[in-house]
Amino acid sequence: SEYLGKFGEKLFGKLRLPKLIDYPLRSLKYLLLGFFVYSIFFLMSEAALAAFLDSPYNIVADIKMYYFFADISRTAMVVISIFFFASIFIRNFWCRYLCPYGALLGIVGILSPNKITRNAGSCIDCAKCFKACPSFIQVDKVKKVWSDECSSCLQCVDACPVADTLEMKSLLNKKPIPKKKIAVAIVGLFMLITGLGMVTGHWQNDVPKQEYLYHIQHLESYGHPTSTDDVRQFNAESQR
Repeated sequence: SEYLGKFGEKLFGKLRLPKLIDYPLRSLKYLLLGFFVYSIFFLMSEAALAAFLDSPYNIVADIKMYYFFADISRTAMVVISIFFFASIFIRNFWCRYLCPYGALLGIVGILSPNKITRNAGSCIDCAKCFKACPSFIQVDKVKKVWSDECSSCLQCVDACPVADTLEMKSLLNKKPIPKKKIAVAIVGLFMLITGLGMVTGHWQNDVPKQEYLYHIQHLESYGHPTSTDDVRQFNAESQR
């Protein structure tokens, strides 16, 4: 997506949809996120959720996803092609408008105590930060960036020609955060989460190889379970 966006900018420059279209489209990913949150935490009971995770469908979901792309349908190809070409004209089209994970990151970004901060006294109003921002945030017009579209990529900070004018700062102690510390913190957080998963035995599933192979052989008979009864039926069939 990033490379498609950069390719499109070289051909057409930075294109942006009008606000009357951009804002409603950006809300779609939050509606999708809300749908998933509501479905998982309010519509599904704990027993139903556990039953789905243990169902044959879910056990071979990664294989079904592989075949989705390996033997892709015409409809899926058309949809993916639309997103592909849309990403050339509008950078990060999928992430900006439709991705529920993008919505989650947006919420986390808003709640984060670390913000891109502009020193208005030393700013020369060159707008290079705005031109560098892949999310079209007008960094040159605000003192602190409060935006759900800010991913803290720091491209605006790199583009600023005046030292100590754009910095990532903590709202807690008002001190700048060096980029090296941010990189170390991200890598450290990733290693901490994956390490805890490995140590506690949650990194790999405990499905026996024989059961996995059995489900692969019956892959085409597994549809998406739509109710708890469907899940129980799948589990009963697999046990037989």
